[in-house]
Amino acid sequence: MQTTLWSKCIQIEKFGEPNEVSILCTIPIDPRKWNENAALIRWIASPINLLDLNIIKGKYKKINTNLNKFPCIGGTEGVGLVERVGSNVHHLCVGDLVININYWLNNNQNEIELNQIWTEWDIIPSNSLFSIDKKINLVSAATLGITPPIAWTLLNDFVKLEKGDWIIQNAANSDIGITIIQLAKAFGYFTLNLIEDKQDSTSLRNELYSLGATKIFNEKEFCNKIT
Repeated sequence: MQTTLWSKCIQIEKFGEPNEVSILCTIPIDPRKWNENAALIRWIASPINLLDLNIIKGKYKKINTNLNKFPCIGGTEGVGLVERVGSNVHHLCVGDLVININYWLNNNQNEIELNQIWTEWDIIPSNSLFSIDKKINLVSAATLGITPPIAWTLLNDFVKLEKGDWIIQNAANSDIGITIIQLAKAFGYFTLNLIEDKQDSTSLRNELYSLGATKIFNEKEFCNKIT
């Protein structure tokens, strides 16, 4: 790659309130990042994750992150299109829909890092990219990087569950809670789901039931059941 590519991005200037320290700007993508194992990605969707906001606010600044060097680009998860691949890249093709799994490959209990996805273009090591089904809608695809793996881990890595077992969870209408409901349904588990009194509504319950929830209680109902 001989020419410099310019990319619009959300750049973080320092720790602080995200709306005060984030700016929209255009930056050059260094062509020297290109090599035979790289891929040129055009990012097309990325959520504003609570994790992103907390990192920008400095809540994790005592942990090693690539936010310790400013300015930097924000964003931990998203979905993009492969526009070009290096000569040594065989698991990706131009036009593939991909997510960046670098957050999971490089992370451990003492390190939180951004994938710097809030940008139009980037050159990325291909081994940190995972291709996904193009039929997945972009909203779902853009949020595959964090919530589903956490939900999967909670169901598989702590207690050996058998088909027909019950799971009790609070915050059932959170992103992770909703994912747990769907995975549990697929695995044959039953779910008892707690929601906050102030968030309780017929439409919310109907949504959770449609996703596979077995039982739903608000906090007051549940307390009355167990006392």
